[in-house]
Amino acid sequence: MNDKKIYQWLQAWYPELQTRKIPKAKNRSSFEQFSLWLLSEKKAQHERSFIMSFDPLNFTEADLAKSAVLQDLQVNIAQMHQDIAKQLQPIYAHYEKSKQLLGKYYNVQEQLAEIILNALCQELSQYNYELLLICSEQYYWLAVHQDAEKIHKFCKKFEKQFKGEELKIEIYSLPDCLQSI
Repeated sequence: MNDKKIYQWLQAWYPELQTRKIPKAKNRSSFEQFSLWLLSEKKAQHERSFIMSFDPLNFTEADLAKSAVLQDLQVNIAQMHQDIAKQLQPIYAHYEKSKQLLGKYYNVQEQLAEIILNALCQELSQYNYELLLICSEQYYWLAVHQDAEKIHKFCKKFEKQFKGEELKIEIYSLPDCLQSI
């Protein structure tokens, strides 16, 4: 198996990574090493990363601000966070108010994550980017140029390379009803 391939694809998607050495063979199947490799140097005053994580229950502007792709696209991150927070607030407030009644059967985290991911997906699609969602103990996302065949191959190779860590990766897409609005 050519376990360098996903790193090479990422270098093609993100030219900034072309100066980075691909991790040694023994580290290429470690998701932690993969994530560290995708962290970028500080540029000006901004931390940059090509892989982002977030906690839907504690979503902050910093969860967007470190995204190298959003920085490069010059997305108004403060406005985007404000718009997302407006959508999250009523759901979170309802959950807090009704927590005893709803109990463990209501997964507010998934509902909040969906709102965040929908907003990211809508924003990125305006720039011809796809949103890749990686699920493990927490949510991670990558923004990559739209190229269905390459993305599909990347996802298959990613799952194969990191199968020991029980990660799932998928191309996140908006629910059909949101796409028609």
